[in-house]
Amino acid sequence: MFVKRILAIVSAGAMVVSLITGAITVLAEDTIVTGNCGKNAIWSLDTETGILTISGTGEMYTDKSVNEWGYYRYRNEINEVIVKDGITSIGNGAFGPFDSTLYKEPSAYPNLTKLTLPSSVKSIGSYAFYKTGIKKVLFSEGLEKIEQRAFARTPLAGDLVLPKTLYYIANETFVYTYITSVNLNEGMYVGGQSFKSCNSLKEVTIPKDLNFLTTPASNAMLENAAFFYCESLEKVIIKGGGIVYFQQSDPVQNGIGGGLFSGCTSLKEIIIDCENIEYVSSIVWSTDEQQGSGTFWIENNPTFYIYKNSTTEATLRKAGYFRNASVQYIARFSKLETA
Repeated sequence: MFVKRILAIVSAGAMVVSLITGAITVLAEDTIVTGNCGKNAIWSLDTETGILTISGTGEMYTDKSVNEWGYYRYRNEINEVIVKDGITSIGNGAFGPFDSTLYKEPSAYPNLTKLTLPSSVKSIGSYAFYKTGIKKVLFSEGLEKIEQRAFARTPLAGDLVLPKTLYYIANETFVYTYITSVNLNEGMYVGGQSFKSCNSLKEVTIPKDLNFLTTPASNAMLENAAFFYCESLEKVIIKGGGIVYFQQSDPVQNGIGGGLFSGCTSLKEIIIDCENIEYVSSIVWSTDEQQGSGTFWIENNPTFYIYKNSTTEATLRKAGYFRNASVQYIARFSKLETA
């Protein structure tokens, strides 16, 4: 009893001091919980504000299921994650079900809406923020890789601005999000269905020298299909060809991904600002020949803007794209804004 009275007096004394200084301080052990999330990484959660801070140095763990992280028990309280400088990676399944058996489960962190990343983070692991409530994220320069389904099925919306240091986006990284635009870097590797069913996208620009990756499964229709079934996509601008990889054959140069815009049923303008495209997948027409599927989806009689008598024109003609589409020639080899 005597010990309890002493503790009460000490606590009251702390409260009095706080009132004198103009702030109310609650003892740290009442609001802050901490634990390890990497060899030299620590998580700290303020249970009053819902802010989880990850600090320290090096990588987060990479081999844990979503329910094995120490902060998982507070999953419904976490609304913001702040990663401090010094952390170099976000672990697989850090806030999402990296365990494939949980693929159809509800969000593990439904109230997590805000994320801050430093330039020290080089990679974001598979399922890292899968199905969380994140609506916007600012990626810092320094980020190099984003792995499979890292932001899939989140309410991520608006312009997706990727850092210039990013060179790899895995399969299905941003599927079923609400982004309205995305900038891709020249030379980067883009996963087979990295932006599948992003139905708020209206226009996409493809830079030259992309590396169009396959999907994990050997499904020919889904190979190189980064924008597969973006059903609201109307305008595509292609600045150059890239390297197209396949499951069981050598890659081809100067190509456009085999199913890059397959299922994009609203295509109206396809502007190819490049004269030397040597590969697109041949179109497969429906029985009534009103729609066809290949690199591009032909259904609403889109218009191709191309260079006359170019390798690009010959490639598209051979692949069968001009049967139910109109063609506009670019008069001279210049920027297409005047076309």
